[in-house]
Amino acid sequence: MEVVLNALRSLKEREVLEAPTAVALLDRTIEAVEENFTSDLTEGKAWNILFPQ
Repeated sequence: MEVVLNALRSLKEREVLEAPTAVALLDRTIEAVEENFTSDLTEGKAWNILFPQ
């Protein structure tokens, strides 16, 4: 799990993603990994972060 978390953090630190919604989803994904995937980040929620109404 630590390898995944480090890779995600590296993406954020290197600013690989430019779109604000993609960065928001990356942030939420990092939170989910930190919480050992106990939070409720469904596909629908991920979609809504990427494509807000």
